[in-house]
Amino acid sequence: MTIARLLTANHDIEDQEQANILKEFLRFISHPSAGVEGFSQMPKAWSGVCALVQAGGKLVRNDNLNSVVEAWQQETKDLSLILSRQLGTFVREKLSRAESSSPGAKFESDIKELVSMQALCINLDVPDAAAPLSVIVDLRRRSILNSMYVKAPGDKVSNKARLNWLLRQIPKQADPKAHVRMYWPGSSPSTQLPLSDLRENPDRIGEDKGKMTVVGFDVIMPVDLGNRFGQTRTIIQELETSVPHFYESVGQHLRQWAPPPPKLSQERVSPETVSPNTISENTGSIESD
Repeated sequence: MTIARLLTANHDIEDQEQANILKEFLRFISHPSAGVEGFSQMPKAWSGVCALVQAGGKLVRNDNLNSVVEAWQQETKDLSLILSRQLGTFVREKLSRAESSSPGAKFESDIKELVSMQALCINLDVPDAAAPLSVIVDLRRRSILNSMYVKAPGDKVSNKARLNWLLRQIPKQADPKAHVRMYWPGSSPSTQLPLSDLRENPDRIGEDKGKMTVVGFDVIMPVDLGNRFGQTRTIIQELETSVPHFYESVGQHLRQWAPPPPKLSQERVSPETVSPNTISENTGSIESD
């Protein structure tokens, strides 16, 4: 259905008869009676796994965790398709080389992440976006974290100037729940402040970091669900609402910094600057140094 919508919306079918057939197919498959639905809820094991984490229990691999990760992988595919339809271009999950070559490797990676971090994670690769869109379902905090990372601009000296470069990219009507996480050199811990606070007082950046210079920013939009987090349908509904909302509110406006291209110096191209000593008496040509 997603492929058909993209082909139709982007007018990629040149043959008019084939285009009409595709539209009819799309009309059929989109009708509720066709029974085509996206992923809609986590398994029953989801509620028990969430309750165990909240009680301070340790997650170990078992059938419950396997079913949760299987469902999570279905949802990540659904998120990719939802964004693809909304953006009119294919959005895919960003995978490592090992994960791309073996679906089993991705499953094992998600299991290990759930056991060790008590979280489920995905990076969505949106064509031409500033960075992958990171989604973290945090079972300890009972929240969803949507974020994108950009490097700090190298042509700005002060932390305030680097922060203002970022703030100018984010619309003022962006979701007030957004935060900015600042990263610092070496092993220095990151710092995080609400976007609204930094807009009101940019000088707050790095107020306890001395002379260190910020190296990058995560723009984060948290969704705190509290007791609703363990509900099998709620978590899916919130994911499929918050991820597109974050991209529309913040993600699509971000751009990575790039150094400006080098400029020609007039001193290097002006004929008056060529020394007579560089003219070869034998050939009359200018010798290169």
